[in-house]
Amino acid sequence: MLAEEDKSSIRSIKYWFKVIDLDDNGIITPKEMEYFYSEQYKRLEYLNNESIVFEDILCQLSDIFKPQHDMNWTIYDFIKNKELSNYFYNSLLNLNKFINIEQRDPFQ
Repeated sequence: MLAEEDKSSIRSIKYWFKVIDLDDNGIITPKEMEYFYSEQYKRLEYLNNESIVFEDILCQLSDIFKPQHDMNWTIYDFIKNKELSNYFYNSLLNLNKFINIEQRDPFQ
């Protein structure tokens, strides 16, 4: 429950990293991210919300995080950007929080 509420703590970062790293190689790739985001996309369509294509999400996340290895995230990318981990993980795993992030005022 705590890992769901605060995805920026070290323990939560490690937990969610293991969830998304499907092949357990220590790297989150765009293919693994797309696997999770495809469900978000379907749910957005079902709820008649504006659906954001995966390529746009991938670009946003890459621009925000600037991973050390182009489009491949390691646990260290999350640890050095703890405050942004919520956005990354919610984009792939929690539709309600993802929608709240996407609909917030960018000037706040």
